[in-house]
Amino acid sequence: MPKLLFSVAAVALLVAGSVAHADDELISAVKSVSATAGTMTLINNATYKLPETVKAADLKLGQVVRITFKVGVATAVTLTPGAFATGTVKSYDDVKGAVTLDDGKIYMLLPTIDPGDVKVGNKVKIGYAPRLQDNANMVATVDAAK
Repeated sequence: MPKLLFSVAAVALLVAGSVAHADDELISAVKSVSATAGTMTLINNATYKLPETVKAADLKLGQVVRITFKVGVATAVTLTPGAFATGTVKSYDDVKGAVTLDDGKIYMLLPTIDPGDVKVGNKVKIGYAPRLQDNANMVATVDAAK
């Protein structure tokens, strides 16, 4: 019986430990970078230590990034640069936050994004990165384009 209790306790500890440190994902834009500290601050004011594979000099202010990190730990495990798309808004579903540009591609606004310039017929520049779970193009920045 003691072996069974020990086994149950060990399994419970492993499960609890893995839940507390599960990977999470964040798509945002770079607000500032500290080369000396090896950190970046995103537009949501959260600061993360850069992964060893990323040099601070390679990051640009305003650049959209997708990071993965362990919940409760402010160190990015991976960092993937996003991209920009420029086009005319063909349609916008404000309930879903879905923007379709004139090239037919669909982009999903993050809930923190103000859709101010997102109106049918407006030309916009969208900063986005694909979400891991479904590869949806998640928008972190929207600006009027010329």
